[in-house]
Amino acid sequence: MTSIKEAAACYPGYTCLTGKDASRRHFLEQLPHYTVVNVYSHAKADSTDNEPLLFLSDSIIRLSELQLLQRPSALLVVLSACQTNVGKNAAGEGIYSLARGLASAGIPSVASTLRQADEGAAYEITARFHSYLSKGMRKDEALQKARLDFLKKDNDENLLPYYWAKMALIGNAEPIQLKPAGYPWWWAAAAAIAALFLGLGIYFKKRR
Repeated sequence: MTSIKEAAACYPGYTCLTGKDASRRHFLEQLPHYTVVNVYSHAKADSTDNEPLLFLSDSIIRLSELQLLQRPSALLVVLSACQTNVGKNAAGEGIYSLARGLASAGIPSVASTLRQADEGAAYEITARFHSYLSKGMRKDEALQKARLDFLKKDNDENLLPYYWAKMALIGNAEPIQLKPAGYPWWWAAAAAIAALFLGLGIYFKKRR
């Protein structure tokens, strides 16, 4: 929960959904209305015909169901879950992953994972990523800087790519415009720059 709030605090306004509130219905209803979305959860995917799954507190979201998102205004979705950029590699089509599903739904930028994720490293890198994004840095540069900060820690284990190289940025790398010109500050704080964080890591630990 601390990591979620640290990342959310990078933005002037946010909504944080955890536990029972991090439901399938809330995911589908609320994700389209936020500019920056970070999903802390668990996912399942492989290179076979099995459809990638994103686990929510009460149910799952299948790759094919991401088309249910109606005209999302999100400029960036960060999937802090395992293997969200993994799926069947179809000849001439590419990889059918959760990240691809979000991109197909109209979201211009998705940060997703290539393999199993270490929770501690994922939370720390993600929090730093949001910190740099909120300062107007390009998305690719923000992710690079977050990784370098993680590598600078006095811990040789952090040098292993397993910890720092699992997240990749797909799509538009331009900075996120957090305050649209011509709109009152309260509108921007209440909606346009709000971030939706689904904190499911703690929930699934308890279920295990």
